[in-house]
Amino acid sequence: MIPPKVRIGGLDIPIEMDPALDSFGEYDPNTRRIRIAPGMDPAVTASTVLHEVLHAIDDALDLRLGERGVRAIETGLVAAARHDPQGARGWLDSLLEGAGPG
Repeated sequence: MIPPKVRIGGLDIPIEMDPALDSFGEYDPNTRRIRIAPGMDPAVTASTVLHEVLHAIDDALDLRLGERGVRAIETGLVAAARHDPQGARGWLDSLLEGAGPG
């Protein structure tokens, strides 16, 4: 399930399904919105959402990673999570333990 928004740098970035999209996904730095194409395999959708969230982080922090940098980080994170899903979930649970919203 795709969340309706993600919080980055104090901003809520909406995540919307867009059947008119001609790519897997897109982050628009002008509107600060993420759009995702519907109907993809759930693993592809999750990877695409992660990819676009990384673009939003790149924009918010002015990292200038570009497409190549974002794709490299996405690929590394997805590979790590697929290699050890329980370990990745445990790491995230530990990171979020006691964390409130926001």
